Amino acid sequence: MKYIIIFVFINNTLFSQIQSLIHSNPSIDKYFGKKIIDDYQNLENIKDSSVIHWMKEQNDYSNAILQSIPNRQYLIDKLGEMDSKKEFSITHLQVTNNSTYFYIKRNSTENSQKLYIRDGYSGKEELLFTSVEYKKNKEYVINYIKPNNDGSKIVVALTEGGKEIGEMIIIDTKKKTILPYTISNCWPSDGGGVSWLPKGDGFIYLHYPIIDNNSELFLKNMVAVLYKIGDEPEKLHPILSKKEYPELSLKGEDFPMVSINKNNPNYLIGKVGGATNFGDSYYTHLSELNNKHISWKILYKKEDKIVDYTLINDDIYYITAKSSKNNFVARTSLKHPNFSHSEIIINEMKDEVIETIYSTKEGIFITTTKNGVEAKLYLEPV
Repeated sequence: MKYIIIFVFINNTLFSQIQSLIHSNPSIDKYFGKKIIDDYQNLENIKDSSVIHWMKEQNDYSNAILQSIPNRQYLIDKLGEMDSKKEFSITHLQVTNNSTYFYIKRNSTENSQKLYIRDGYSGKEELLFTSVEYKKNKEYVINYIKPNNDGSKIVVALTEGGKEIGEMIIIDTKKKTILPYTISNCWPSDGGGVSWLPKGDGFIYLHYPIIDNNSELFLKNMVAVLYKIGDEPEKLHPILSKKEYPELSLKGEDFPMVSINKNNPNYLIGKVGGATNFGDSYYTHLSELNNKHISWKILYKKEDKIVDYTLINDDIYYITAKSSKNNFVARTSLKHPNFSHSEIIINEMKDEVIETIYSTKEGIFITTTKNGVEAKLYLEPV
């Protein structure tokens, strides 16, 4: 009987609240020659009074439903009790080639994030940076960190409040000081991250020209930028973009993300990401960074349907969905790539989809999923 009463109580509460509906305002956009109808694109205009009113009504409706949950305060107290038993949480773990550990630690009794460094797994924990000390009277969140290869310097990305686009600082880990260079208009946690140069004297990141998310140019015309420590961050050095490289026919909505693979730091890989699942990718020798204009060569086209890849010496091992339902793994030379006539390393599986690939000195690891739920890890010696 108790369960029937609870059900009736919740059911009556749901029906006593009238959920406000928003009227559709169909709009038509054209992408790649196809017309796409969006019935609710008007919701993107958060300055429209009707949209604001609807959002407030949705907020009131949601709060009313949440308030009606039986034993709500008991559940809140129990969750708080469980959280209080957890002394701290650790995120954003990074380990360099020389086993220097970096991570963000937050104590359960504090709101601030703290960046720590540790020499080896069993080394002494040392504080490097605290988010609350960055800019007084403003709340910043650390959302990304990336040390260089020897751990002597580390990039820390911060965003203010609930903003998405933020800024990056560089910390000298030996002196435990922040270098006097602040890089703005960046979002490394979303835009391909930071890729350090082999010598650790600079890095590559994605620059966002427009940071106003109400602008029509927001998330448009992004630029892959090379930054050398000591340079003025405002003076950009583009290495891949629509404007500077018109010969590549990039689109305004493309994300031109350039990286240096740790397994073969002699090459730059320029991956063009966007709204589609697959995209074009380019490559060139690292020495091209010394040139005013980089000579990019095509690595693979979006028609090759490359899902993921890893480098081992001068070979590229990749997962492809081309002519395959569950994907397979193949290999081709990075010096002379030919994705149409490559060597198959792992055949397509019957009931498992090959999702990701990673290489170590033991060989290549792949992950698979079955029915989108069951995951497995395999090792293939090479």
